[in-house]
Amino acid sequence: MKKISIFFLFVSVAYISEAQEDIQERITSSPQPNKIAVANEEVKIEKSINKSTTISIRAGESQVTHDNAYFLNEIAKIDNQISAINQKIAIINNDPIEAEKATNQGWFEDMDRIKAELEAKKATIQNQLN
Repeated sequence: MKKISIFFLFVSVAYISEAQEDIQERITSSPQPNKIAVANEEVKIEKSINKSTTISIRAGESQVTHDNAYFLNEIAKIDNQISAINQKIAIINNDPIEAEKATNQGWFEDMDRIKAELEAKKATIQNQLN
């Protein structure tokens, strides 16, 4: 009985090790042609009146319809961000120690730059609405 058990053990170990070798031998990689994706080739921009566009940003994410409601929502988000920045600037300006620290670290310049970027984005979205 012991000999039969040892025999089956060696046969199964040999079979498993042979199966693993077969798998490794079958794995090959073929060279892929280099494809340079140009973003402008994949993006199609259409301009028309009263037409909404459905866009999926990333694989697996739900699609978003870019209609007037979407753009108005984006403008509202930008306005909220600008308002929050203005409130934070007012709070920092009320505390002289924090205002000096923020000035030394360039925080006010960063906030001005971010506000300018948000205003530019808002202007772009408003142009799309018109």
